[in-house]
Amino acid sequence: MGGKSAPKPDPAMGQAAILSAETGQQLLDMMKGQADISNRWAEEDRARAQTTFQPIEDAYIARAMSGPDYSKVEGDVRRSVADVAMQFDGAQGQADRRNAAMGVNPASGRALSMRRSSELAEAAARAGAGNNTRLQSRAAAEAESEGRMANVLNIGRSMAVNPATSLGMGSNAMQAGGQGAMQGYNQQANILSAEHGQRMQSWQANQNSMMGTLGGIGQLVGAGVSLFSSKDMKTDKKPVKRSMLDAVKKMPVEEWTYKPGVADEGRHIGPYAQDFQAATGKGDGETIPLQDMMGVTLAAIQELAAKVDQMQGAA
Repeated sequence: MGGKSAPKPDPAMGQAAILSAETGQQLLDMMKGQADISNRWAEEDRARAQTTFQPIEDAYIARAMSGPDYSKVEGDVRRSVADVAMQFDGAQGQADRRNAAMGVNPASGRALSMRRSSELAEAAARAGAGNNTRLQSRAAAEAESEGRMANVLNIGRSMAVNPATSLGMGSNAMQAGGQGAMQGYNQQANILSAEHGQRMQSWQANQNSMMGTLGGIGQLVGAGVSLFSSKDMKTDKKPVKRSMLDAVKKMPVEEWTYKPGVADEGRHIGPYAQDFQAATGKGDGETIPLQDMMGVTLAAIQELAAKVDQMQGAA
């Protein structure tokens, strides 16, 4: 008597585990490809920034760091003063023509006094225009300088933004691919672990059943191989109508070894449960009941003994 080995695993479970791992590996490979593209973009952006934009930025930064450009101030002042002078010259010309029309002598005291007043007013206007223009021009130069400095700060903040973005995309792709692969591997391990656990549970249950049977046999042996066989314990008694000797003669008896995980895995001699059931009608085709085995053996021995007695009587 012995237990059955653990059931064979369902091939679909192994296929599912392999597909899970392969899917994770495919995702990892795809993410590696995307990461390679993103990293190449980062290299191209960085090279373009260094060869094309950084020289322009450096020149602009140097100009901004040199401070306000006041070189245009004096030119603006001269143009402003010249504009005032032209305005006064035009006004003086008109005044001279008006006096001439009125018969005023240009060399008279009145004419000279008016010209002197005009010259003083022109000088004041020219000075005021120059000062105002100088202040405005310098303020404009300083505002332009401050604007350049603000642009420099913006350049610094945006420096290498594109390469960093590309590298971030590559890192994210690799991270997503690695996580997908690990999920696939973990799922494969879980599937195989669950399948192995089911096999072990089945095998353990079989071993427990076998140990219970062997324990019962051990109890019988410990009790002197005693079986409950009193007539008082039995009912529906009737003689065996078939020949147990013929059944035993037809029953293959071979030497064999239990498969791994079955019974004691040892080497034994005996019949097979399927043949015993076919010849005697007893058992379930998987195990051989001990009492039926003993009964069949005793019946066959009795039949053989009767044949021997007949042979001896005939002699």
